[in-house]
Amino acid sequence: MFITAAGGALGAVLKQSHAGASLANLVINTGLPFILIPFVISGLLKIVQGSGTVAVVTAATLCAPIASKLGLNPILIFLASGAGARSCCHVNDSFFWVYTNCMGFDMKTGLRTLSISNVAMALGGLFATYIASLVL
Repeated sequence: MFITAAGGALGAVLKQSHAGASLANLVINTGLPFILIPFVISGLLKIVQGSGTVAVVTAATLCAPIASKLGLNPILIFLASGAGARSCCHVNDSFFWVYTNCMGFDMKTGLRTLSISNVAMALGGLFATYIASLVL
């Protein structure tokens, strides 16, 4: 509960600082596909700090101005953020330890199985988001 609250607070700070609007202008000027931005931001946050919830909330808060400036459906930002937050589950993620202990795996086996499968899930989620962007 505290992690989720911290993610929401960080999102509010980023919103008040207008970091999202600055990021939106930067992305619009570079011409990068908009779906990659929340995917990469949430993926990096997940890898660095371990919480998927905080990664999704922060990336979505930063990237919501992109959707409004480009006239896009904001659901796509949230889908891409969620896909990016699945990017890698490793030793700084509490779920990694729950998974390895429940499965009876050592750390190396947990890294080989869970981390690699999460990368596949993240890419699958990004692909599904791209398909949704064609419809929405």
